[in-house]
Amino acid sequence: MPTTGTRTHHLLRPAAALLAAALLAAAATACSTDADSDPQPDHRSFALPGRTLVVESDNADLTLTPADGDRVQVERRIKVWKAGGGKPDISWSMSGDTLHLKVHCGWGLGSCSVHDLVQVPRGVTVTVHGINGDVDASGFTAPLSIVTTNGDISASASQGPLSLTSTNGDVSATGIRAAQTTAGATNGDVDLSFAQAPTGVRATSSQGDVSLHLPSAASPGYHLDLKSSLGDIVHDGTPDTPGSSHVITASSSTGDITLLRDGG
Repeated sequence: MPTTGTRTHHLLRPAAALLAAALLAAAATACSTDADSDPQPDHRSFALPGRTLVVESDNADLTLTPADGDRVQVERRIKVWKAGGGKPDISWSMSGDTLHLKVHCGWGLGSCSVHDLVQVPRGVTVTVHGINGDVDASGFTAPLSIVTTNGDISASASQGPLSLTSTNGDVSATGIRAAQTTAGATNGDVDLSFAQAPTGVRATSSQGDVSLHLPSAASPGYHLDLKSSLGDIVHDGTPDTPGSSHVITASSSTGDITLLRDGG
């Protein structure tokens, strides 16, 4: 009797393993079959009543660029991996000067990803509030402010006053021509590269490194205020010029501070 029981035990073990493998393969096949891997974008166009735009984005990656025209253009791409029926709950609407872009994968979905491209009339002041998504903005000449929770921020070729803040994500900007730049991260690095000498810079991180890259051209003279509680300060010898109208402040609680003249 014990021998029979032992044989049954060893015979069932590979059978169970084969069954589990078959179920996993079927699930993987279903996921890959149901995934929309080449989605066609949808488009919307919204009238803008003034010269300011506020974008509120939830659960989507966001790209912003200036464009010709007097309307806000939005292109949306959605990719869905289905674990069982259902469709994502999406909405986009304009209320006054505020563009609302909302996404929720919904019950019955394994996951979904959404990317919104927003084209803004040139010269418009833009403010972004994002949750659970990365934000990228390039080429703005007017003031630009981006605040995210759980997402990276990247910006390039900004000329107007620039403000970038992320709670959980990295903040980076290149080719900055803005006179005034403020950048901060709670859990992330801050990396700023300037194409021309800034008048004022404030860059902070609670738990991350702060890197500033100034133009290698002749310096106007900067008043420097660089502080790190638990990190190192890496300095290329840019002199501190007290009383200068060009002020650079950089601080981190746990990360390093790097100041180099190689921006652009």
